Amino acid sequence: MADDGKESSPLARLEERLTARVVLLESDGLELKRRCELLEQKNVELESSLQESRRKTQYLETLVRNQHYQYPHKVLSPAELVTGPNAVDEDEASETFLFNLQLRGITTDLKHGAKIKGNRIMLGQSEHSAVLPLQLHCSQNCMPHWKEFAEALYEYQDTIQYFTNVDESFCPFLSICNIEVTDPMLAALEKALEHTHFHRMEFFNIRTVGVNDLDLQYVNFAINCIQANPAFTV
Repeated sequence: MADDGKESSPLARLEERLTARVVLLESDGLELKRRCELLEQKNVELESSLQESRRKTQYLETLVRNQHYQYPHKVLSPAELVTGPNAVDEDEASETFLFNLQLRGITTDLKHGAKIKGNRIMLGQSEHSAVLPLQLHCSQNCMPHWKEFAEALYEYQDTIQYFTNVDESFCPFLSICNIEVTDPMLAALEKALEHTHFHRMEFFNIRTVGVNDLDLQYVNFAINCIQANPAFTV
């Protein structure tokens, strides 16, 4: 047995060196892990900043593209709507005129990237209204305005993406209530709402022309909107 005063054996010295090496490697490993975590955090921050820059760029590009936008379609007066190849009766002419005026106002605001008052884009009549749906049988008189509205609605997603990230109070939702539409009008709306960024959408009493009850076309429209946009409720 070796005396305590004697030098340790080569095997003991090797064990000491290995132990010291393991401690050093563990320390280096912890430092490397810390640096990786910092880099990952930095990467997340850079990605977030990049996405914000993209959203702002898309929003500004939309503003520049539409800065001189002027509504391209004439809104026919009730007197004009009761004459011509697409003539309707006086009641329908009045409803159609007011509806087209509503479309023109909303479309212009959307094209200009305006923050909608009250965060609500409302089309049609109040969901609490007891009146019958707007009878928009004259699709030829409504369709140009509807298509322009649908296009503006699609473009407005850039505005929604930008403002929801810089203003927590901006939570826009779309409300379409008490209107009777044609199949092409419903199809145009569905296309405009693919992968939308509205926080909420509500559709109430939307009917297809000629159908008195909730019809399959509307049910399919609602289902497709939900499937394309799982983040919001309909």
